[in-house]
Amino acid sequence: MAFDPRQTRRWLLWAASLLVFIVLLFYGYGRWRSRSIMHSAPAHLAVNVERSSQGFSLSKSENGRTLFTIHAAKAIEYKAGGHAQLQDVNIVIYGKTGDRFDQISGANFDYDPASGDVVAHGEVQIDLEANTEGPLRPDQAPPKEQKNLIHVRTSGLFFNQKSGIATTKERVDFRIPQAEGSAVGAVMDTHANTLRLQSAVEVNGSGPDPTKVVAQSAVLSKDPRQAVLDAAHITQSARDFDADKLTVFLTPDNRIDHMHASGNVHGSEAAESGQHNEVHASEAEFLMTGQNKLRRIVMPAGAVMDSSGAQQSHGTAQRAIVDFDDQQRASKIHAEGDVHLSQHKPEQAPSKTAGSQSVQDMELIADVVDAFAATPGHLGHAVTTGAARIELKPQSAAGAPPPGKTVVTAGRFNATFDALNRMRTLHGEPDAKIVSPGATPTAPPRVSTSQMLDVVFDQNQSGGVDSIVQKGRVHFDDSIHQAFADQGRYTPADQMLVLTGSPRVLDEETTTTADVVRMNRGTGDAFAEGDVKTTYRQSKPQPNGAMLASGNPVHVTAHSLVAAKSTGIAHYSGDARLWQDANILEAPSIDLQREQRVLTAQGGVTRPVTSEFVQTDSKGQQSPVHISAMHFTYMDDQRKAHYEDHVVMTSDQGRLTSSDLDIFLKPAQPRSAPSASSASQQNSGPSQIDHAIASGDVLLVQPGRRATGERLVYTADNQKFVLNGTPGQLPQVDDVQRGTTRGDLLTFFRDEDRVLVESYSERPAVTRTPVK
Repeated sequence: MAFDPRQTRRWLLWAASLLVFIVLLFYGYGRWRSRSIMHSAPAHLAVNVERSSQGFSLSKSENGRTLFTIHAAKAIEYKAGGHAQLQDVNIVIYGKTGDRFDQISGANFDYDPASGDVVAHGEVQIDLEANTEGPLRPDQAPPKEQKNLIHVRTSGLFFNQKSGIATTKERVDFRIPQAEGSAVGAVMDTHANTLRLQSAVEVNGSGPDPTKVVAQSAVLSKDPRQAVLDAAHITQSARDFDADKLTVFLTPDNRIDHMHASGNVHGSEAAESGQHNEVHASEAEFLMTGQNKLRRIVMPAGAVMDSSGAQQSHGTAQRAIVDFDDQQRASKIHAEGDVHLSQHKPEQAPSKTAGSQSVQDMELIADVVDAFAATPGHLGHAVTTGAARIELKPQSAAGAPPPGKTVVTAGRFNATFDALNRMRTLHGEPDAKIVSPGATPTAPPRVSTSQMLDVVFDQNQSGGVDSIVQKGRVHFDDSIHQAFADQGRYTPADQMLVLTGSPRVLDEETTTTADVVRMNRGTGDAFAEGDVKTTYRQSKPQPNGAMLASGNPVHVTAHSLVAAKSTGIAHYSGDARLWQDANILEAPSIDLQREQRVLTAQGGVTRPVTSEFVQTDSKGQQSPVHISAMHFTYMDDQRKAHYEDHVVMTSDQGRLTSSDLDIFLKPAQPRSAPSASSASQQNSGPSQIDHAIASGDVLLVQPGRRATGERLVYTADNQKFVLNGTPGQLPQVDDVQRGTTRGDLLTFFRDEDRVLVESYSERPAVTRTPVK
């Protein structure tokens, strides 16, 4: 996920540090006003002064220490009502222990004893400064250096002694070493110990990356010790924080204990990489350490995170907690309650990769997610607790229907992140499961289960899944095929599923085992390598078939297999061997079209195609027939086996060679045994030859007989051979006892010595008989 924990830390730290300045400033100001004006100035001005005095000076001491001093260039008391006026006033407050050196000055102060009002005419300057050396110096001299001076300037200050309320409608400006600010209008209640800045509150920080705090109004109180900002807005270069209400709770020594933000809480940051990150919450609690450092953020009523740019992400949770280390860096993020974390690429113009499996939107949905930082600003890893799932959705191409999503579930997920806070790997266990869309919109979903899985995400701009590896009792089911293995690896880019560790793939009629099986989930093609074995379980026998007619299984072994779904051809290569019952076919490569019941085989220089049948003579005796050639084709619906190139057929009758050979088989017959109960019980022996036709350089060699010609027709039942030749070359039979016979058509039988000769051309038939 493109999630930056620095974002949360920064805007919270801005709020924490700057609010400290505001609280200390106005709390000090309130303390000075309550002590100096209410208790000091009015009390002493009440002395019955009925004259104008130059160089007025007044002080109050306690236990040998001066509490405050008041100096005025001129003091005037009017007899009417005892009204008094001080001009060019400077007041210094030392505090009971002498640890302060606060000063206030103004051009003109009026006091009305009847109403209890004190009014400062014109500008009032206030400087608040701690004096740590004061308790050690009996002379109460000013501090040698002013390190943390707080300066306040205002005008039109009005204070009523009876109500204890001081107000001004004018602008209030303040300055501290770290910042300066202002507000318009202020009300201080010395009885309730509260100070309210009525409007236009603004604080501007200093430093290399200055911070600005703006609030509609602010209220500071002593009991409870807190500061409340309405419509608070904090900005710093590329960062912003907003809340309808921000409350800062203070310790007795004016340190921040915790803060609470409520109403449209929002933080944002624009990163150098071009990413823009935002956090939204209805409320947030900020817990601090004793050193005014952020320790934890709690968002108890829901949190939303958004990131935009080259990598877009979105996250929500019902509750979120962020923990910080001693260096004020987010170290852990805890999200719970219907947690959703998603990332996707922004919408763009259609490209060649649009809609591909590698460009995917991803969403993590879990009961609980805990994320841990690896280095400052970067997530290291995250773990889930409770129910959790990953949803992967390929982006659709322009005009294409929305693609289906893939759902990954497991008992627990552990994710790692790269330097850009994008998810790099995902480990899930136990009970890992992947449910993805079927091959067509109406097809059932494909389901894959295992003990564990590992997902590796593509780190280029696509941000999709690079590979998914499942281990331990892997089971894949797409409603058509089922696959079992110790390990499976799926790559969305080519939609290839690779099974290793005793893989086994089966459907309703087929089972295949091999060392490695690869399945293309897009095309439906399958590939197997190493000790391949396939068993075709025939659903029903074929009454008109022969070699593939039995209802018994067909077995094929080879070194490799390529099964193309589009053509329905299964190509076996490398010492391929196919058999059903006693029918056997061996070749370097065999192609099987199961639906059409068609076989093709290709031989090599060192190893031809070989097959075996039987023939039955007139007496019912069966004998085997072996045939080899370079190329073989068989069509079961025609019961025809065609051989080409270097054809050799051998049997107990002799040896036949030719360029081509067609073998026509008899229909498979049900067993005659009593156990046969249905038509599915086919003859388990080899297919029987009905007749054969050889053509092209025919040569038949039998004991005591040799026949040559262009075409030979053999009928198995009566052991009959019919041989003819070409116009330029008559067929010929050479017999060791009866000599040589030629003619246009020669007919002879296995167990008979006679040869029938027919001649249709001008050339006469010739028989040469040897004479002893």
